[in-house]
Amino acid sequence: MKIQEFFASPYFHDLPEVPGAASTLQRFAADPRARGHSTDAGQDAHNRLFNFVLVTSRQLAIRDTSLRWLNVHFPYVFSDVM
Repeated sequence: MKIQEFFASPYFHDLPEVPGAASTLQRFAADPRARGHSTDAGQDAHNRLFNFVLVTSRQLAIRDTSLRWLNVHFPYVFSDVM
């Protein structure tokens, strides 16, 4: 029962990201929108781009909340969430 209370709490819905995680992943994300480009306006020759896939074991009851959080904090970074 306590876990459901936590999932319903503002603390769960407003969990902060690890400092620097989003900007670092965005820098290497294959989707140009994650890097602030509407189209791929060229790549820095020193940066290799990656297709990030997130694998999680989160409960189905919190899937929508988790996806919203990812879309807010890591837009266009992950090509898939499994």
